[in-house]
Amino acid sequence: MRKSWWVVLLCLSRVVAVQAAEVQPDDTISAPAVLVMESPYSFEVTLNNLRDAIGASNFRMIREQPWDYGLESGATNSRETILYFCNFDMVNRAIKLDRRVGQLLPFRITVVERGDRVWAMAINPEAVMEVMGTPRLGSFRTRAASMYRQIIEEGLL
Repeated sequence: MRKSWWVVLLCLSRVVAVQAAEVQPDDTISAPAVLVMESPYSFEVTLNNLRDAIGASNFRMIREQPWDYGLESGATNSRETILYFCNFDMVNRAIKLDRRVGQLLPFRITVVERGDRVWAMAINPEAVMEVMGTPRLGSFRTRAASMYRQIIEEGLL
């Protein structure tokens, strides 16, 4: 039973990520739910650039895995990869303010290739924390969203 929920969540996140550019945000939320940027580079170059940008922004890479890692089909799509990373000092300070910030951890950027186009995408912490109602994390959510944008932009320059 537990594994089936995991598969459902993965499928939902994939649908949201791939279609994020077409989805209009809810009027009650002031920020887009997903940050999406198209890369001018190949899939491999985009991944390398993002790894470098993550390190240059004082974050540690935790792991890298195919999007569908662990699914029973056994056939992984190597053209959909998630980069997991964290700045433990920043997270430690945020968790002291509100433990719910742990729901966003570790930070992650998904790189997807479809045909000859490559996208980098991440959940927008501003939108998520706005929905969660975390007023004490106002500066953290702004900083986290800015950090995601900065890393993705630097990786796609």
